[in-house]
Amino acid sequence: MVIPGTILVGGVNLPVSCIGGYAFEYHTNLTNVTIPDTVITIGDAAFQGCTGLTSVTIGSGVTSIGGGAFYWCTSLPNVRIPNSVTNIGSGTFTYCTSLISVTLGTNVTSIGAMRS
Repeated sequence: MVIPGTILVGGVNLPVSCIGGYAFEYHTNLTNVTIPDTVITIGDAAFQGCTGLTSVTIGSGVTSIGGGAFYWCTSLPNVRIPNSVTNIGSGTFTYCTSLISVTLGTNVTSIGAMRS
């Protein structure tokens, strides 16, 4: 799935700047996600329980990843956090049992508690 950079609302193209909390929760058939550069915030538990998710591309506009955003994404092997991200919430990758690596961007200043 490619999240669009803009959506048409009332005849006006508006930028997609946020993925709301629980937006894609338990969409188990979701296998890959590309988040555009227009997105600034990924909400809490936005992709929680997306057990089929194997690939995530996070755009360079994202500054904050909410707590539990990828909680229980059991098929996700690797994640690259872009340099734009400064804050990663608690439990973001909890129960990501296939996770091999997370590459952090250079500007991450806050990471919440990680749960096993």
